[in-house]
Amino acid sequence: MERKDTIRKILCIIFSFLLSVMLLVTTFALTAQQTVLNRDFLANAVEKSGYIDLLYEELVDELTNEGYISGFDEAFFEQIISVDMVKTPVLSAVDKIYGIGEYKSVSEEELTETLTTAFVDNLESREVVVDAEQKEHIEDFAKECAEFFSENARLPFISIGESLVKTATPLVRYLLIFVGVFALFCLVFLALTSPKNEGVIRYYSYAFGGVALMTATPAIIAMATGIFKKISIADKALYYLVQTAVGDFLNAVLITAIIFAVIWISTALVVILRKNK
Repeated sequence: MERKDTIRKILCIIFSFLLSVMLLVTTFALTAQQTVLNRDFLANAVEKSGYIDLLYEELVDELTNEGYISGFDEAFFEQIISVDMVKTPVLSAVDKIYGIGEYKSVSEEELTETLTTAFVDNLESREVVVDAEQKEHIEDFAKECAEFFSENARLPFISIGESLVKTATPLVRYLLIFVGVFALFCLVFLALTSPKNEGVIRYYSYAFGGVALMTATPAIIAMATGIFKKISIADKALYYLVQTAVGDFLNAVLITAIIFAVIWISTALVVILRKNK
């Protein structure tokens, strides 16, 4: 009888550990599903990080550096380039990554025409004579500016992001089904096998405690050390976007860890109360 109880205890400890692992995998899979694989998560990170405004400032600064020698200052480009001209393709890129719609970039032809007209009007307002040859150079410069703006007024790595989301979404879904079935099996096994004098709650408590610790520990370490803030990204707008997204993901993981910690404490209290009876 004692041998059977010993075997039961060993099996319960093993399946309690397996349940903990399955719940841990489920936690990160669900967190990924609700964050990085969710369109709203990236859209919120774009807004929260100020990505659009920062990108707008970078683009205007770059165009100003190119045009300043010809007298086209920052105020000039700000009259032509609006924040909405950056916002539209950026949010369109977000939709494209998650397969919601097609990417809509800024029309290079329309922007080239607008810039050409603005360049000529500005020069003429300064009493600069614009002949046919100069106008041709202006059109070339306007085209270069339009191409630069169209290529950079968006999120980077759109095709890579779209491919990753498209591949990961069904894999995470299948993983959740497999892990969910196995976790349920572990729950039932523990309920049927655990020694009656100890109760199944004890082993559930072990599992929930393990998940809480394994989930919270990396998130707390990352947030306490600020390691994700040390990511080496030269582009200011992209840096703040990545930093915000990683921070929000860690917050989601930490919230999940807190939920499991509450369950862990509750089950542990039940075990203690039963033991003291």
